[in-house]
Amino acid sequence: MLRALLVDDELPACTALKWLIEEHVPEVVVTGFAHTAEVARMKLAAEEIDIVFLDISMQGENGFDLLASLEDIQVHVVFVTAHDEYAIKAFKTEAVDYLLKPVDADELKFAVHKIQNRINQQSSFAHSAEVLKQVQQAMQKDRITIPHLDGLRVIALADIVYMEADSNYTIFHLRDAQKFVSSKTMGEFEYGLTGQFFRIHKSFIINLEQVAEYSKKDGNNVIMKEGSMLPIARRRLQEFIHVLSGN
Repeated sequence: MLRALLVDDELPACTALKWLIEEHVPEVVVTGFAHTAEVARMKLAAEEIDIVFLDISMQGENGFDLLASLEDIQVHVVFVTAHDEYAIKAFKTEAVDYLLKPVDADELKFAVHKIQNRINQQSSFAHSAEVLKQVQQAMQKDRITIPHLDGLRVIALADIVYMEADSNYTIFHLRDAQKFVSSKTMGEFEYGLTGQFFRIHKSFIINLEQVAEYSKKDGNNVIMKEGSMLPIARRRLQEFIHVLSGN
C-alpha cells in the first residue's frame, strides 16, 4: 500500500480527491489532509508518506514554497490544481504528474502507475548499489570504483572533495579541480562509502577530511578546503556538527 497525504486549503477538494482515490486506486491509502504548508511539513516529518497530492494556490505558503522547504524529505509529488499555467514550473521540481481539477479518474490512475514504476526502478537501483558495494569491499579500502558510460574508473577516496547529485548522474569534484561524471545516482554510491564521507544535503555528499569551515553566515554552509561553499540541510545540521566535532 502507498500512503498519501492530501495538501489543499479547501476541505471539499480534499474530500473529493479522497473519494476518487478510494474508488479508483485502492492501492493508495489516504492518511490525512493538510490545509496549510506548515501542517503538511509536520505530518511529513512525523509520518511515513509515499505520495503528496499537492495544491499550488494556497493561502500563505503555496505548493512550491512547501516543496522548497522540505529539503531531504523524499516523497513522490503529484500536483492537483485548477491552474494550468504552472505546469512547466511544476515538472521542473521533478513532480510525477500534474492533474487539473476536477481530477479525471483515468489520469489519477496513470499518475499512481507512474509512481509505482519509479518505486520499482528505485528497488532495482538499490540492488545495483548492493552489487557495487560488494565490488568496492573487495578492493582496497582507500579507493572507489566509479562506473561511467565508457567503463570504470578507480579514484582514491582522499582525492574526492565532494559528490553532487545531478538528476540520474553524479558529479565527482576532485582535489585537482577536476570533475568526473558518473552514470550512477549519488544514492547508489552512498552505500559503499566509508565514514569519512557525510551526506549534508539531498544533493551533496562531502569528504569530511576536506572540510575547512562550518559557517552560519547566510544560512548553514560548509566551506571545503578548495573553496566551495555547500548548503547543509536543516535536518542534517546537528548530526553534521556532532560528526565534524568527533573528527
